[in-house]
Amino acid sequence: MVGKRSSIILQVFLYIVIFIVVIWAFFPFFWFISTSFKFPKDVIRGAWFPFLQFTPTLDNWYSQIIGRWPELSHGLKNSFIISSITAILSLLLGGFAAYSLARFTFKKWPNKSIMVFFLSQRMLPPVVLVVPLLILMKSLKLIDTQIGLILINTAVTIPFVVLILRDVFSAIPKELEEAAMVDGCSRLRILFQITFPLSVAGLIAAGILVFALTWNEYMFVLTLASRKATTIPLQILGTDSTQGIQYWDTSVRGLIAILPPALITLFVQRYIIKGLTLGAVKG
Repeated sequence: MVGKRSSIILQVFLYIVIFIVVIWAFFPFFWFISTSFKFPKDVIRGAWFPFLQFTPTLDNWYSQIIGRWPELSHGLKNSFIISSITAILSLLLGGFAAYSLARFTFKKWPNKSIMVFFLSQRMLPPVVLVVPLLILMKSLKLIDTQIGLILINTAVTIPFVVLILRDVFSAIPKELEEAAMVDGCSRLRILFQITFPLSVAGLIAAGILVFALTWNEYMFVLTLASRKATTIPLQILGTDSTQGIQYWDTSVRGLIAILPPALITLFVQRYIIKGLTLGAVKG
């Protein structure tokens, strides 16, 4: 009886902890959503609950989507183009590197050392690269261009792709590729017709994560873009004026920025889970 009572108390405690964590995690979204429907006076006086402490309004959404749509559409278009092309290039180049590490053994640099090198690139703070990349992009005349941001984001996200896909490719039996080579298939044909199709879940998972990282990237855009290549994170910063931060406009733009990657993730979430766990056993 005592043991059963202790089990119930423990279970209740766990539910309380989970509830607190969920509230803590979703509170920023609640703040974003509620603030986007407030009048400026309600934001300033700290009203929280609609219909109880403030009257909801669509004025903020109207002013941003209708009044500022040319500006927002320009940022969304740049974000989508840069993120999509970066994801494709990172998957292609990172896929080649990951396949090489999964199938070949290098002598001069051991495979483990190469993987540690890729891992170390993920530990490097992006702010360290800002000044060298600014000088490099200026010499190449790629300041404020989509191409410049695509190249930088591709270089930053390739290590991430390699770390994921290396384990995914290692989980695929080598016998399938060896049988194809006996039939006369080249290594490149095997990669595109056998390995990549069998790793589609891992490729989608890595691609979505690279897309999200690039979509949310702010440091390089702030430094290297001013007008033509501005993205949605930089436009969110644009709500800061001489009168202070316009929280009601920031909330609308933040929700607009969250929506595209959230919808993409919603449609392919099963591939993300499967892809990230595909190489867990053999990796």
